[in-house]
Amino acid sequence: MSNYLVKGLAHIGIFTEDARACADFYIKHLNFRFQYEHMLGDLLLVFVECGGCVIEFVQLGDVDHNGRVDHVALEVQGIEALVEKLNA
Repeated sequence: MSNYLVKGLAHIGIFTEDARACADFYIKHLNFRFQYEHMLGDLLLVFVECGGCVIEFVQLGDVDHNGRVDHVALEVQGIEALVEKLNA
């Protein structure tokens, strides 16, 4: 028996030039709800959610990666055990 459990999708991160404008569009037209935003230096992260689907809009200064998926994050209980298994 393993000491970890992959529970499912945590969120999908998508690059954009304007994270707030993207979030506003999803909220106004696609029935998403604002979760929160966070600034890390020049990096702006804005999270929205609908029906368990969480999208993180990633705005990074002048970097042009519009529409590219930055990452898919999984929710993992006991992630340390999974990391140990993957490193074995």
